[in-house]
Amino acid sequence: MSAPGRLVASGSFRVDRARALKKLGAFALSDVDRFLIPWVRCADHCGTALVRLWRTGRAYEMRFGGRAFTRKELEDPFSCLFEDADDRRNDDLAVGLLSVLERGPRSVFGHGPRVTIVSGPPGQRYRLEVGAEYGERLFEVVAARSSETILRVERPWLSRAQGRRPIDLLREACDNPFRGFGLDIDGGRTLLPPARPAKEALVRGPLRFLFKLADQRDSRVRFHLGGVRVDTVPTVLNWLQVDADVECPRFRLDASQNAVVRDDLYHSVFTTLSRLALERAAWTFHQASGYYARSLGNPNPAPELPRPSEPLRSLPFSLASLARLRRACAPALATGSRDPALEPLRRQFFFLDSRGMPAHLPKLLALPKGTMPELQAHNQDDGFALRTLLPRRL
Repeated sequence: MSAPGRLVASGSFRVDRARALKKLGAFALSDVDRFLIPWVRCADHCGTALVRLWRTGRAYEMRFGGRAFTRKELEDPFSCLFEDADDRRNDDLAVGLLSVLERGPRSVFGHGPRVTIVSGPPGQRYRLEVGAEYGERLFEVVAARSSETILRVERPWLSRAQGRRPIDLLREACDNPFRGFGLDIDGGRTLLPPARPAKEALVRGPLRFLFKLADQRDSRVRFHLGGVRVDTVPTVLNWLQVDADVECPRFRLDASQNAVVRDDLYHSVFTTLSRLALERAAWTFHQASGYYARSLGNPNPAPELPRPSEPLRSLPFSLASLARLRRACAPALATGSRDPALEPLRRQFFFLDSRGMPAHLPKLLALPKGTMPELQAHNQDDGFALRTLLPRRL
């Protein structure tokens, strides 16, 4: 980081720019210790395959490959915040810088954090030094062979726990199924390989979903952008509840940088998840019905169901898993029985009779009172579903 260089530009912010940056910096990150997270998003937008991070004493150093920053971008790293250009890597670089410089801790002598950035291809590399005391200084780096982007932060003295917290927050945010790069912390002491989303990931427009149906009263949806988790939202979906992860490069973050903007794209996540949950539940019952019926020699037990555009590769057909699914679906079928969106699930929903043959809900509801076949209650989940859907026929 201290390679020799030739000074090519220096100076301080203009008064109006400085005031604007100070205002933006106050809202850049609600928690200044999260400053590494936007820089990792920046690395992802640069197209890197690996992010390496070290902490030595009061300093943090991050290195990553991919598209390097140009001299123009480094000359004024904050200009992107005043422009309409859609380049998220510059925005994330600036957000991290603002959070460190404007809200970072200061020493007893009043010295604030300092940030050094080195980037560019070999022969065209520049080093930007930024500090609250001296503004910005840009150097041309000579005799540099590396093409990695390097970010180094020096902060005033911190306790061991305080110094470790930014890394812990980063590791937590990067523990997600959509991270396309590896993360190496402290020379391999912590190594997270690139995540490989399961084949069951569903794509709807710009959105990618991974979810499982949840037998609970509410849903939990985690939002991901640039390889890191940026928001976790508890909510109550229509009909069925899920535990879900969703990723989209078009998500926008609010001023705190810790939440997704509540725009049309954000709201579409929940309506799409509601439909996907119904589709998955109906298809699971359809497949499971055929599985149990074929085991008893009946090849066509289930009503027809259009094949999903992206069918599941692995379905839970065990008695216990189906009982949990019945419990999760029973309240929606009981309280929303007239909703046409529930019709595919209603047709496929089944219990098992005493022979182990699927007995589908519409046929059971159509039986005269007193003619109900004996149905299996595998556990309390099945008992709940029976009492909810067939209370007067048991």
